Amino acid sequence: MPAMPRKVSERQVQQASLAVKRMLAKALREWIEANELTQIEAAERLRMGRARVSHIQNGQLARISVNALMEYVWRTGAEIKVTFRNG
Repeated sequence: MPAMPRKVSERQVQQASLAVKRMLAKALREWIEANELTQIEAAERLRMGRARVSHIQNGQLARISVNALMEYVWRTGAEIKVTFRNG
């Protein structure tokens, strides 16, 4: 018999979402650094505003969705792999 789903709080979901955002933002920061791009150059290549690049670099992720960050990472040519663990 399959295990019963556990109850998950809104706070837990928000924390998990923030963790995913941080991982995606880190990938973007590393790509920008590896390519020695200015914020303006990164913004042009990723088709976003320079202010958004600044927010990503400074960890200001509250107004940026997971979907948007995933799209930006894909625009770098990276592949996103997701792994789930029970527990």
